[in-house]
Amino acid sequence: MFKIGLNGIKLIAPVGVYTWEKEKGRNYVINLELEIETDETTIKDKLNQTINYEDVYDLVLKISQNHLNLVETLATTIGHAILDQFRLVKSVKIRIEKEKPMPRSNMNSVFIESVFVRK
Repeated sequence: MFKIGLNGIKLIAPVGVYTWEKEKGRNYVINLELEIETDETTIKDKLNQTINYEDVYDLVLKISQNHLNLVETLATTIGHAILDQFRLVKSVKIRIEKEKPMPRSNMNSVFIESVFVRK
């Protein structure tokens, strides 16, 4: 079994409950950890025997352009889409950080984290 990680995907997404968040977007950092059902005996130095992280990255960017109210919904949408589109993925751990979540605070970020497992 292997794990593939995508760390520090920085993007602006129209996610939030306030109108200005949906119009201007907010800064997010997304980290993914994919557990894949393969091992050193099945990978023969061929990309089609593993997960192309560029395809995962493109999927995350596409999904993050949708207007959503909750970061939790963004994580759920990404998690299920990865499991649906990449058959070798056994589980996905997602951490999404929302930078400067409250303009009046000096907090760097808040985060949500979840794990989605193929059933």
